[in-house]
Amino acid sequence: MTLGAIAERVRMLVDHSWIQQGPDRVRVTVSIGATLVRPGEPSGALLERVDAHMYASKRAGRNRVTTDVGERRSEPAVPPADPVGQVGS
Repeated sequence: MTLGAIAERVRMLVDHSWIQQGPDRVRVTVSIGATLVRPGEPSGALLERVDAHMYASKRAGRNRVTTDVGERRSEPAVPPADPVGQVGS
């Protein structure tokens, strides 16, 4: 399992959760920035990178995961349209 897949799993668990506030259920989401330390990388550089990924998730609409390989979209993928002239089975 990749870092992005693990982070997406955490995001989905939070997305399907809520906080009970008296009689109300408050929906919660999370914007995640994830990365792995590079050999010899100073901790400050690691924190700057992961912080940048988290803010990229927030700018992209929140409730997302961003890693060194890009953003993982939280909405379901749209199936491709049937080619013109062909009937789906």
